[in-house]
Amino acid sequence: MFAQKKLIIGKLDLGCGVLVAPMVGITDLPFRKMCRKFGADMCFTEMAAAPAMAAELRGAAHNVLNRILARDPDEHPYAVQVFGGEPQTVAVAAKAIAERGADLIDFNMGCPSRRIVTNGGGSALLKYPTLAARCIEALRKAAPDIPITVKFRAGYDAKRENVVEIAKIAEGEGASAITVHGRLRTQGYGEKSDPRRIAEAVKAVSIPVIGNGDIFKAEDAVRMKEVTGCAGVMPARGVLGNPWLIAEVSAALMGREIPQPPQPKDKLKTFLSFWRDLAEFRTPERALLDIRKHLIWFTKGLRGAQALRKKLWSFESEQTLVDEVTEFFTQAQEYHDAGQSSGSRPVI
Repeated sequence: MFAQKKLIIGKLDLGCGVLVAPMVGITDLPFRKMCRKFGADMCFTEMAAAPAMAAELRGAAHNVLNRILARDPDEHPYAVQVFGGEPQTVAVAAKAIAERGADLIDFNMGCPSRRIVTNGGGSALLKYPTLAARCIEALRKAAPDIPITVKFRAGYDAKRENVVEIAKIAEGEGASAITVHGRLRTQGYGEKSDPRRIAEAVKAVSIPVIGNGDIFKAEDAVRMKEVTGCAGVMPARGVLGNPWLIAEVSAALMGREIPQPPQPKDKLKTFLSFWRDLAEFRTPERALLDIRKHLIWFTKGLRGAQALRKKLWSFESEQTLVDEVTEFFTQAQEYHDAGQSSGSRPVI
């Protein structure tokens, strides 16, 4: 059994190190608020595109700063993830993020999305270690007073599995911690994450390594720490519709009794609270579009969920949504172990 220690990144005390991964279209302010209620030690914003931020600062109307970087005054630590493939551009973005009070900036070198990779961001940088080093250096110099971390996959493809090389580059350029996802870029999410790749990074560097990939149950997090020796864990898809996973993982890592799975009434209470925050943040009209994917995730494993999902596109008002969801969860009688989240996959 591993010896649980606090995760310290720079001057940030991150407790037992349960961090919720940044996910496009998911980890906005209301979602992070919900995760914090369940004990997340840190949550990341959605990926902020450095080129779009730089253009916005020049006067273009991208609205990245106000939407993606929105935060509550009491949100600490406030962690922002940024991606891009040009040192000058990511430096401009980092400076702007730091000026908005970020406690930490994470650099994305793991996103496998074709759109991101084609434009030189995310996993594309795994093919160009020298350029990756320059980007990390630029981030650190632009925001010298806050920790810079790097999230990346174990390699681009089977011929370029360079997890140790990238880990050492990140450490050498002043990163305070790294997060390693145990898949290659070409594996997408179709194959199992390999924790041995994370273990290689742990052995190669002296800075904290956070393990990421296939954390759907508390046991998955415990196993990852035991196998890899990582300093923290970063669940992603497992939290969708199931923020209770955060509390379960935290309890398991601290050696406490794992809470019982949520019942339908618990899901209803949490969902409605999340909906109210989302409606206030997005406006009810916009929130009705955004909430559908979350409702699919929240209802997974409950009898009658398929029938409710068929009604989703007919919800034209906030009251209809609340009434239908309340009736569904109130009548739900049987809970099944849902395993992995279904529905659309977020960009991570």
